[in-house]
This record gives sequence, C-alpha cells and structure tokens, in this order.
Amino acid sequence: MKSTTHIITIICSFLLLSLGIISCETEKKDTDAVTTKDSKPTEKKTILFLAGKPSHANGEHEFRAGCMLLADALNASGLNLEAKVHYYGWPKDESIFDGVDACVVYADAAGRFKEKYAVLDEKVKKDGMGIMFMHYGVHPKKDIGEKYFKPWIGGYMDNTISVNPHWIADLKAVATEDIARGLDKPFQAYDEFYFNMEFSSKEECDCCRPLAVATPTPDKIVKYINMWNKYGESCFGKEQALMWCRDPKPEEGGRGIGFVGGHYHRNWAVNDFRKLVLNSIVWLARMEVPENGVQSAEITKEMLNANLDKPDPNKPLELPTDELYKQKPMIQPWFDEKGKRHNGGKPKQGAAPQPKAAAIDTKKNGKSKVLAKSETLSVTAKKLSHAFNVDIKGLKLVTLKADDLGDKNSDWVSWTDLHFLDDKGNKLPITKNHISASRQGWAELGINKNLNGKKLSIAGKAYATGFGTHAPAAIVLKVPANAVKLIATGGIDDGATIREGKPSLAKLQISVVSGNDNTKPQAKAKAQAKAQWPPAQAPETVGVEHFSMPKDPALEVTLWAASPMLYNPTNMDIDHKGRIWVAEAVNYRRKGGRRPEGDRIVVLEDTTGDGKADKSHTFVQDKSIQAPLGVSVFDNKVVVPMPPN
Repeated sequence: MKSTTHIITIICSFLLLSLGIISCETEKKDTDAVTTKDSKPTEKKTILFLAGKPSHANGEHEFRAGCMLLADALNASGLNLEAKVHYYGWPKDESIFDGVDACVVYADAAGRFKEKYAVLDEKVKKDGMGIMFMHYGVHPKKDIGEKYFKPWIGGYMDNTISVNPHWIADLKAVATEDIARGLDKPFQAYDEFYFNMEFSSKEECDCCRPLAVATPTPDKIVKYINMWNKYGESCFGKEQALMWCRDPKPEEGGRGIGFVGGHYHRNWAVNDFRKLVLNSIVWLARMEVPENGVQSAEITKEMLNANLDKPDPNKPLELPTDELYKQKPMIQPWFDEKGKRHNGGKPKQGAAPQPKAAAIDTKKNGKSKVLAKSETLSVTAKKLSHAFNVDIKGLKLVTLKADDLGDKNSDWVSWTDLHFLDDKGNKLPITKNHISASRQGWAELGINKNLNGKKLSIAGKAYATGFGTHAPAAIVLKVPANAVKLIATGGIDDGATIREGKPSLAKLQISVVSGNDNTKPQAKAKAQAKAQWPPAQAPETVGVEHFSMPKDPALEVTLWAASPMLYNPTNMDIDHKGRIWVAEAVNYRRKGGRRPEGDRIVVLEDTTGDGKADKSHTFVQDKSIQAPLGVSVFDNKVVVPMPPN
C-alpha cells in the first residue's frame, strides 16, 4: 500500500511540474528573493535610519542609540532585509538613499531638513520609499506639515492643538492591521506620548488610519509640560492614535507612518513597545510581517547603555520596572476665561490665581494665617496626598490642619516625611516631642501609626514615622529657634480608602497654618456656608465606580454633567429635544437661605453630541422656590411640585 501511495505522489508531482503549477525551487533556502503578501517576488529590502543630533539629558532623545538598537534587531530577525543607520542629521552623500525601501526619521523637530524635504518627497512619491517619523520627528513647522507630512504620513503634531504630557499609556495595536501580529493584548509604557494630532481629513486621505491607540485620563498623566492646552483636556476619555499611517497603493507612492513614542530610551527594552515599532518598519517596507510579529532578543542593561550620546558612567540607564506604572498623577492645570493656563488647584470661583506665598510677617504671628493648603484630596478622584515646603522663619508655632469638608466619610489623615530645615539646610525630624496640642474628629492621635494602630500608608507606600489622625483635626507644633522651613506630606491614609470592598468617599483638605489654630471649625464653617454662594469649591463628583449595573458590554456609566452646571438635583425630566430639566434643592432644611436668590430649575444640553453636557441655563429662579422635589415637562408647560404646593 505504501509503494502505491508513493507512485501516485510521484505521478501527481510530475504532472504539476509539467503544468508549471509547482517549482522544484520551493525548498531552496538562503536566497535573496522572497514572496510578499502581494504574491510577487522582491529582492532584499533596505531600511535606512536617520538619527538626529543630541539634544536632551542622558536617556532622553537617544536617537542614535535607539536607531542602532532597532537596526540590530532587524538585521538579526532572519528577515530578508538590511538595516543601516546614519547620524547625525542629513547625509552629505545623498546616494545613501539609492535603493532604500523604508526610511525612519528619529530626530528633533522633524529633522530640520529645510530644503531637503524635497529630496525625501521625490523618493516617497516617485521611488515608492516608505517613510516613518518617530517622537519629536512628527513635529514639523506647520507649513512643512501641510506640504509634506500630510501627503506622506497623514498627519503631524501642531503647536496650536497638540499636547505633549508624560503619561502612562495602555497601548493597543489595531487588531485588523498586520503590525498587530504578536501583539494580542494591550501593553503599558510610560513616555512623552503626544496626542490630538493634526490629521488629514477623509477627503484629503482615504487611506489613512490609526495603527495603535490609547486613551488618556487625568489619573495617568505624570507630568504636564510646555504644550498642555485646553484641547488636550477635551481629549480625556477619548481614544487617541499614537501610531497612524497612510497606506497608498504601490503605484501611488510609499507608505507612511507616524509614531509619537520614543522620548525615553529605556522603552526600547519593553518587548511589545519594541515589537510594535519593528512590525511597523517591516510593514512600511511593504514586507510581510511574520505571523507572531518580528522577533528580537531581550534588551539587556548593557545593550541599553550602548551608543548613548552623553553616557554617565556613574548613573547608567536602568531597565524599566513596574514602578514606572505606579507613579502618582500631577495636579491638572486649569485655564481661566482668557485661556491662560494656571498650574495647581483651581482657586475660588471668580477669584484671581493666588500668587506664591510671600515671606511671613512675624509681627502677625499671634493670629492664625494659612501658609499653604492642598486642593481637595479624595479617593474617588484618586488625589490622595499633598507635599508641603513652607517658609516658617520667625514663627514659634505652626499647625497641621485637616478639614473634612463637611462630611464624615472615613477621613483618615496621615502626616509623613515630617521635618524642619534650619538656615544651613540641616534636617531636624519632627517627633511627638514637638507637639504642643492636638485635636481630631475621632479616636486618638496616632504616633508613628494610623487610627487603626497599623503602619502609616498613603497610595500604597508605607511610612515608619509620622502622625495618624482623623479630620477635622489640628496638630500644633513647636518650632525650633533656628528652623526656617517645614517639610511635610499629608494625605488620606490607605486604611480609609476601601470600605466594604469598594473605594470609599473619603475626601479632605489639608493645610499648614501659622500659630496655634486649634479651634473647632464647625461654627465658622457653617457661617461661611450660609453666607457664600456659589461654594468656594464645586461639590465633588461621585465616581462612576460607585454605580452598579448589569454585566453587559453594551452598557456603561459615564459622567454627563457635574457642578457648577447644576447643584444638588432632586428630580429631572427629558424634553422632546433631548434636554434635561433639573430641579435643584440648594436651600434644603438646615441649609435654608444658603442661596438667597432661591432655588432653580435649570436646563442642561449636549449641543455637540459627544455624550457630555456643554450648556446649562436657568429656566426659572425665585425666592419662593425652596427645595422643589420634582419637575415634569409637558409640551410647553413645566410642572414643579414643591409640597405643600
């Protein structure tokens, strides 16, 4: 039976050979010819990297070292290609571009090639050379972006709308693309990922699309730097293309790719980060991306520190660790009515930005004065701590205060990293011996422990020394004669962040006050609450994680509107235009008279269709309206029940 099978196989093979359907050369290895996805043989591909000049600190914008790592990985991949690197800047001998299938530009300000962009333009459009720009490479001047970058890669970074924060992104390769091969799951990377690019419209480019995406949110932003603007803020919660492409037909020119990552050299040691870029370069050259992606060797510390522009032998670069993805978010900047950016917590409504604290007038030491205070710290907003560095020269007493902001939601406070600095910069740790008096809302003051008798801990970090208390609280400290600075970190202790398996509603505000401010705040707070409207700080939004709903992927809870668009809603109705009418009860029971003008019926509207209210106006407000309990809209009539009316 075996011999019969062999005979049949030989006969079939002979017939197929005669018809030209198979080739005797199919088993041949080590040839320069390969078959691509387009089913046509191609010669060995050539990849050219153009690495920019040194510009940043060690480990940042390492264009040469990064290009060399990627080129070495491609050359060792077993694919039919050759990768080479030119640095720094534009090559004097332009014959280096002859036969190049894909050119990768990794440089500052799009390479600053000036009139040489015309050379690249000819290579891309006439010779079909693929072109890719990475990190600062996607940021040309606007005229260059419009003339070349849109026709090449479909978009660029625009000074007027784009932003460049340093953030922790969960990158996801678009599953329908070949560059996603071997990248089945999202992966994390911490980098200066630009977003909100100036992309070509569909009319300008019908072959442009994202290749890798991520969604920025405030809790992922570690640093807001020079280019943060209101457009970046509007992108929170919206998926952004961090890698994108222009994919014309071969006869219409070369492919193009933009990638915003690559600020930190250490990210090339993140396997999936590296694979994403290697896959994209292979695709750029119109080669078939391997089924499991381009394979490359693990990056060692020695490899990471090779070819750096300004290596520091005393501080070699370290491989990335999980700690990079546990960094605390920076306080989000805000913009005033004139569009001017301000860093730090937003001030009272209508108030001008507060200047930095001036030198303390020691003559006023007898009266309490707020020297520094935090923004609202809360579990739901994931803002858990605040660091203080306060001038206390000439003071005899200072008070560490914590305000519970009028609620009783497990407002545990931990004060850590406590010490004084003298005029020579020497540290003097603060201990229980410095405490003159203390007061707190519940239990006893903890010395080197929290309210539960356990270690002090904020945002997962434990501290051996400090004070544990419960807001409203005050700890009065005696200041040593030679002390000029108070250094302290205060925040919500981890013991209060989880209640019944869910994030708690703990929130508070902490401050450093001159003198002995150990008085109870209740009476003062009540008077301020009644006299001041609107409140100095908008009520905090309850996080969507506190809502329960059926497990259905088609359903989700998102924030549609928050204060100051509306306050303390008791009821709502939706009219035929999709507007939401809200009955407010600011003047409720003991809060009666808090808003002298009376309560309101307000109308909220989403005019842009993005799923968030962007317009709010008062339909009616009157002193006679006090805590209405309902609102119903019937055609052109609005019914507002307010018992007994």
